Order: sequence, then structure tokens, then C-alpha cells
Amino acid sequence: MIRAAGGLLALGLLGGCLTYPSGQAERGALNCELLDVCGNLDALGYDSVSACKTTAAAQEVSEDDCPSFDVGQMTECLDAYREAIDAAACDADLGNICLVCG
Repeated sequence: MIRAAGGLLALGLLGGCLTYPSGQAERGALNCELLDVCGNLDALGYDSVSACKTTAAAQEVSEDDCPSFDVGQMTECLDAYREAIDAAACDADLGNICLVCG
């Protein structure tokens, strides 16, 4: 519940600041952290979280890639990743909650 409240607070504070590119960048970094917690970095060829994050950050993302971007859904997606990391929920299904392009 605290995490959800934090997400709502972040949504209220960030409002228009969370963009599709910035959300995707954060999602990529969180995905690397989840892969690490679950022991899956090696399987994808990464020797460290920072190497994974470097690759994730290099992905080119544009607002044009997601013209109907839903900032609220992105906030929920990022919160779900954080919860999965905190709980080491390696089988978390983040697919549906992370549909942020409408």
C-alpha cells in the first residue's frame, strides 16, 4: 500500500515530467535490477547490473513510438517492477500492467 501511495505521489509531483522515453529508461534500469535479483543477468550475457543498464540506456525511444502514452499506467508499471524487485518475485507477470501505449 505504501508503494502505491508513493506511485500516486510521484504521479502528482511529476505529472507531465514522466515521459515515454524517461519512463522506458527507468523501466529498462529496473528490469536490469530484477534480472540481477533473480540471477538471470548471466543468461542474457551481462556480467554486471551496470553493463545491463548501459545497454538499456542506449535504447533509442521517442515520444512518437507511443502517441497515446498513459503516464498513470507507466507509474503503475514502474511501481510493479519495484515491488517485484523488493519481493524477489522472479515470476512476476509485468506484461499487462506495463501496456502504456493505450
